[in-house]
Amino acid sequence: MMKTAAKIISYLFHPLMTGTYCIMLMFLTLGPNSIGRMIEYKIAVTLSMFVTTFVVPAITFFIMKKKRMITDLEMSDRKERTLPYIYTLLCYAIAIYTMHSMLVPYYVLCMLGAGVIAMAVMCLVNHFWKISAHCCGMGALTGFLFVQQLSYAADYSLPICIIILLSGAVASARVYLKAHTLMQTLAGYLTGFSFIFISGIIGFLIFLNL
Repeated sequence: MMKTAAKIISYLFHPLMTGTYCIMLMFLTLGPNSIGRMIEYKIAVTLSMFVTTFVVPAITFFIMKKKRMITDLEMSDRKERTLPYIYTLLCYAIAIYTMHSMLVPYYVLCMLGAGVIAMAVMCLVNHFWKISAHCCGMGALTGFLFVQQLSYAADYSLPICIIILLSGAVASARVYLKAHTLMQTLAGYLTGFSFIFISGIIGFLIFLNL
């Protein structure tokens, strides 16, 4: 039962979904007055991010598994993670270009760019140590909400608390499944949070001066 729950949590908060969740959080935290506006635009942006950063990489990973380039979709062997990481980096680069053409706020583009840098760092560290990509994604979501709160001077205490609790659940699931150690999950979370938070603040300050 616990193992099944841990697997469900891992699938729901798969690192490939981080970009899509960030875009969804961006729209949901812009305020109640904006939720009903330009619904077609919001759907288009969200779907574009979902296809580029989840569907395309996921299909590629399935092909890699079928060709025995990776042992399993979890990529339990850290030595097998380099090529999938590089491919995901390329997908995110395409997503950032697409988001830019769709007029997504500049500071959001900065955070997505920081996500690419965070993945590059994990790719390098992966040669020596296995950092949790799941927790990196959760750290990124937490950092994203903190930036939203500071940028719009709004109270996002409830969603931030929910994301932090979910981050704890994801970390616990990864440790329970013996996919990572506690330190690997913490390293992943801090990597995701720090890169996204710092870049988001810098991006917002630049946006104010444009």
